[in-house]
Amino acid sequence: MNTKQIRTLLLGELIASELPFKIESDSLILQKAETLAKEKLQSLAEAPDFISKMKLTFGENADPTKLQADWGTGDFTVIPKIEVRSPSEINGANGAYAAAIDRIFISQDFLYQNARNIEAIASVVLEEIGHAVDSQLNVLDSPGDEGEIFSSLAQGIELSELKLQRLKAEDDTVTVNVDGQNLQIEQATSVFVNNLPSANGVLVDSQENVLVSMLGLNEQTLQNETLIAKFTSNGQLINAKIFGFNRKIKMAAAPSLGGAIGLQDDGLVFRLDTNTLTGYPLFNIRQLPTIDTSAVYDYTTDFVYKPGSASGVSPQTATYNDIAVRENGSVTELFLTGDSIGSGLSPFIMRIRLDTREAKVLISGHRAGIAPQLPSPGIAVNPQGKVITTLPKADYLVTHPHLITFSADFNLSRLILILTTRFNLKN
Repeated sequence: MNTKQIRTLLLGELIASELPFKIESDSLILQKAETLAKEKLQSLAEAPDFISKMKLTFGENADPTKLQADWGTGDFTVIPKIEVRSPSEINGANGAYAAAIDRIFISQDFLYQNARNIEAIASVVLEEIGHAVDSQLNVLDSPGDEGEIFSSLAQGIELSELKLQRLKAEDDTVTVNVDGQNLQIEQATSVFVNNLPSANGVLVDSQENVLVSMLGLNEQTLQNETLIAKFTSNGQLINAKIFGFNRKIKMAAAPSLGGAIGLQDDGLVFRLDTNTLTGYPLFNIRQLPTIDTSAVYDYTTDFVYKPGSASGVSPQTATYNDIAVRENGSVTELFLTGDSIGSGLSPFIMRIRLDTREAKVLISGHRAGIAPQLPSPGIAVNPQGKVITTLPKADYLVTHPHLITFSADFNLSRLILILTTRFNLKN
C-alpha cells in the first residue's frame, strides 16, 4: 500500500466517522443509550448486593426494595422524561436533572460527539437517573454527587474510598434558565476549564488532583515565573508555588519517591512532593560527570554512531523537554528527551538510573545541518516496560515525526552486532 492509498484510506475513515452525526437523529442516539442504561439497571437489580449499593449511594434511610422489584421485571417508569438541550441551556454540562419539574436534560453536543460511543451517553443517562432516584427516595438531596456514584456502581465500576469521599463532598448543583424558568439542576460534567497562563506539563497525583506546570507573567517584575499549581479534579485551586523564572517543567509520577519527578528544560532533575508542592533538587544532567555516548542508534538512518563521528550528541549543552519514570522493583529509571544544541544529531532519548546516576544516550533522530527541533519529543513508559516516543524521520525529503517504541531494557550491544553485519561497520 503506497502513501497515496494510506492517505485515501485515512480520509475515508474520517468521512465515515462523521456519518452518524448526519444520518442519526437525536432521538435515535438517545434511544440506544436509554436501552443500554435500562439493561444495566436490570442487571443491578438482579445483583445480590443491590441493597447495599443503593444505601451506599443514597443513605442508610433509603428503601430501594420497590425499585429492585420494578427494575428486575423491566419496569422503568421511575425514569423521568429526557429532553435534548443545547449545552448553553444547561451550563455546558453533558447532562442535568431538574427535580422541580422531574426532567432529565442531555446536551445535544455531547450526543453528537459520542454518537459512536453509546456507553458514554448511557453513563451520563445513568447519572441523571441516579439524581432522579435520590429525589424519590429522600426528602432532601443526598450530600455530594450521588448521581456519579450511582452511575459508577450501576456499571460495575469499583470506587476507591478516596474517590467515594471526594464524590460525597462534591457540590454538583447550579441554577439555570430553561424556557424562561429558573431551575436548580444537578449536572454531569466530564472536564473542568480554567484559564491558565502558558501551560507546559500536567500530572494526576495519587489523590486524583491535577498538577499543572506553567509560565505566568509577574506584572510587578515583568518576569515569567515558573509555577506549579494543584487543582482538585473539578477545577478548584488548592495551592500554587513558584519554581524560578523562565523555565519549562515536565513531571512524571514516581510513587516510591513520595510523589513525582520533575525535569526543567535546563536539565535540572528534582523530586516533587505532590502534597506540599516542594521541590528537592537531585542533579543536573548537564553536570553529570559521565554520560555514555559511546554508541547511539540513529533511528533516521538505521545506523550506529560512534565517538568521533561528525554527528555526535551533546547532552551537556542540550535543552530537555520531557520525562518518564519506570519503577522496577528497587530500581528507578528515568527516560528523558533532549535536543542537542549546535550538533547535527538533534533530538535524542536518554536513560538514567536514579540511584547510581548512570546515564546512557540510547536513540536519536539525525538532522544534520538543521537547527535542533524544539521542543524535543514527548515520552512515556507503559506498565509492560515499553518506552513510547516520537522521532523525526525524512519521508520523501519531508521530515515527519514517527511514533516509535522500544524496550525499557534496550540493549544497544546486540543491535550493534546486527547492524555491523548488515553494513560491515568497523570501529
